[in-house]
Amino acid sequence: ALGLWRSSLAEHLASRRHELARRYHRLAHVDHSTRLLALVERLVEAVPPPRGRGALGVDLEDYGPPRPGIASRILTPAELEDVGRLVEERRWISVLIRFSIKESIYKALHPWVRRYVGFREAAVWPDLQGRARVELALEGGEGPFLADARFEWLHGRLLTSARVRPDPCAERAREATIGPIQDEGAE
Repeated sequence: ALGLWRSSLAEHLASRRHELARRYHRLAHVDHSTRLLALVERLVEAVPPPRGRGALGVDLEDYGPPRPGIASRILTPAELEDVGRLVEERRWISVLIRFSIKESIYKALHPWVRRYVGFREAAVWPDLQGRARVELALEGGEGPFLADARFEWLHGRLLTSARVRPDPCAERAREATIGPIQDEGAE
């Protein structure tokens, strides 16, 4: 099953080559880079294979030049406060990690929501081990969803991935609350 998941990821990445080339014009041949493919393979190994209905989103960002001005447009108030507590040298990297993970999350969410998801609809809390806790607050009321996020450093670039799937506990709770359907004529 893991091999099938990896091959479907490879097919997905191949189908997205044109979009990646357009968005990352300097990386137009991203699928031909041996080092990048090895890194993607390591990242895929780090993300657990989906159980049930899950989708994977991947994003690649250059470290620089720093663009600290984007923080106020992409971070929630709580994230801005968290980044503000960091020493100046670590702020840009924290903003970049959150930005890239949010991009990965939105790509993984797309199969379910099929709309633009704003940057403030997700909050990302990265740790020092290459993982991040994700809190979703979707304005359209979709979900709830579970999200797993990872990030990996590579020379001059940040590679992130996110796996999103419907929360099975919430689905079972919803079914239990609704209960069996009653026939209106039966009393």
